[in-house]
Amino acid sequence: MREGWLFNAFNQPGPVPFRYYAEPAYTYYVVSADVAEQDRPARMSQTRVWTIKVEADAYKYFERDKVIEFDAAGEVDNPFLSVAKPLITVYGQGDITLNWGGQAIKLTGVTGNVSIDSDEFQQDIYTTAADGTQTLCAERATLSEFPVLAAYQHTPISWVGNVSKVTVEPRWRLL
Repeated sequence: MREGWLFNAFNQPGPVPFRYYAEPAYTYYVVSADVAEQDRPARMSQTRVWTIKVEADAYKYFERDKVIEFDAAGEVDNPFLSVAKPLITVYGQGDITLNWGGQAIKLTGVTGNVSIDSDEFQQDIYTTAADGTQTLCAERATLSEFPVLAAYQHTPISWVGNVSKVTVEPRWRLL
């Protein structure tokens, strides 16, 4: 059965990214999918028409793969009405203070990189090894809340410490 790949695509743990052909700049996250019905347009036809009911996260994400890189202080603009939950990765060594908007995030004992993932599905702090292995390290960070990009705001970014660069995946989203 060749359509098995379609069903397996949605049979994954966690939300599954999905891009609708009419909106290629946006990514939706499917949380569940069920085959509603299968139809054959003509009795002798090899063609099948599948109707699949999907349930998706309330938000659609704009330019999901976009990454902004800083090697000096700067700012990120959120051009949308919804609050964005970014993925921030700090590359450096030692003790670092990342100033995100009005929030100071203290990172201790950094050796290489530390990622702060603000996404509701994730909300973790971790390091990523050269082979892609991720290790949780929440004990290395002191923050009052996970950083966000407020709607229609400029968020200034700066740091104190030995930092080579900071990357931000903004995850702009709309309802």
